[in-house]
Amino acid sequence: MYRTAYLVGVLLFGLLWAYIFISRKDLRKEMLLLSLVVAGSGLTEPFFFGEYWSPDFLVNLGNLNFGIEDVLLMFFQGGAAATIYSVLWGKKVAVTKSKVIYSGGKALLVMLVFGSVSVLLWGLTSLNLIYAGMLGMVAAVFLVLLLRPDLWINVLFSGISFGLASLLILVLFAQLYPGVIGDWWHLEVLSGVLLMGVPVEEFLWHIGVGCVVGPLYELWRGGSNVSVDNL
Repeated sequence: MYRTAYLVGVLLFGLLWAYIFISRKDLRKEMLLLSLVVAGSGLTEPFFFGEYWSPDFLVNLGNLNFGIEDVLLMFFQGGAAATIYSVLWGKKVAVTKSKVIYSGGKALLVMLVFGSVSVLLWGLTSLNLIYAGMLGMVAAVFLVLLLRPDLWINVLFSGISFGLASLLILVLFAQLYPGVIGDWWHLEVLSGVLLMGVPVEEFLWHIGVGCVVGPLYELWRGGSNVSVDNL
């Protein structure tokens, strides 16, 4: 019944990605870079599968509870989360070339902290991976703000914007496939709180994705957000 549903849900995020890509040519480099970087996280789906959800795949690759949908989803979410703040508030990244190499290590450190904290909490405690991942993102955000306090607006509005956009997409997805939330998401291991019919954990997770991914390009390139009109 839901064999193609995951792919359809992914394509809904793809529409958001495509809108940004088409409407803001100046952000395409940033979008593609972060899309490719974040796409790799889709390979972790076998760890999430069964922990808090169990989606159907068009093709279950190698019977590993993993599908091409996972990589595509992270590709679209990475690019959209990295640029949604710039699109909604008319911003662009101004880069100081002398800071590129130095700042690249900061971005890598943020990603390592997110991954390390998430894995450690999941492995050493009884936390569900979705919650361990959220706390990993909290740790990553604190590190971003410690390294670049000037990016706090980017962090805040990237998180809120991507969280709300993702919630609307998931609400639409749930309307297209009635019953999918109860069938795919393991509500018994989650809080059970639904926001417009969507598990609140999904809303919080996507806020976290926006907060972490939103400022990564600026952190990596040593750039800052300025109004498009000022360039």
